[in-house]
Amino acid sequence: MAQTNTRPLFNKDPTKGVKSKASKTSSSLLADINFERKNKPQPRLPPNHKIQKRPITHPPIAAPYAGPNVQKVVYVSKHTPIMAAVKRVRKLLDQAEKRNLQKEGVLGTGKRTGNIAAAAQTKSRTKQEEVLVKGSGRAIEQAAKVGEWFMRHAEDGGWLVDVRAGSVKVIDDIVEDSSAKVETVQTVCDEDENTSQFETLCNSAEKDHVHVPKENMDHKLGNGDNPSEGDEHASHVVETAPKQKAPRHKKRKRSMYDADDVPEARTRFIHAVEIAVSLKG
Repeated sequence: MAQTNTRPLFNKDPTKGVKSKASKTSSSLLADINFERKNKPQPRLPPNHKIQKRPITHPPIAAPYAGPNVQKVVYVSKHTPIMAAVKRVRKLLDQAEKRNLQKEGVLGTGKRTGNIAAAAQTKSRTKQEEVLVKGSGRAIEQAAKVGEWFMRHAEDGGWLVDVRAGSVKVIDDIVEDSSAKVETVQTVCDEDENTSQFETLCNSAEKDHVHVPKENMDHKLGNGDNPSEGDEHASHVVETAPKQKAPRHKKRKRSMYDADDVPEARTRFIHAVEIAVSLKG
């Protein structure tokens, strides 16, 4: 069976903060993982500002033929196909095993110079070289599915799977929202236009007002020849009292940045997961 070990990584400090269960996903690999809540409430932005997210930066991806001292990482996004990531990880593991065998002289371009005992020692050293599958935010579930694939085929391929959870610090830029200004101006224009249209309708209604004689009004209300009609009409009128809405619990709003004190950027933490795949010794 594949061995899994959940331990903190990235910026996670198990002695601080509050831990929260992972969100409900279809991946069973994340069921028992706890993520730490490191984000603190921040002031709200003014109406004419908005958040612009920066892409998450990471070191350049190492070549598959790099030495064992270079960390091999496969970054997974939300839309990365699972089998495509699996093939990349297997290719890196095969290169690591081949590189170590060549180093010990078991494999080479010429004739074989090693033996089976040397190959066994080399395989135990290959265990230390692992390939990391990293995913953050919405890509966590996709990275977990890649780890599940290696766990299901661990006996056939001879792999060890190690799950590590943590967080990554990201930077968000705060920029002015030009569309908010346009909407404000458009709202003011619409209000002025509606006011002018209402005044025009009122003036035209006053001009077209027709005086109705009292006899005609009494006849329409049923107070003329047949007084019982008015009573019958009035009996069908049902007075309905306005419904009182239940009082809502007002949420406490966060404070807002002053117009002159809005920062250019601010940081926050997002959940991240790291799946380490290595060969068995």
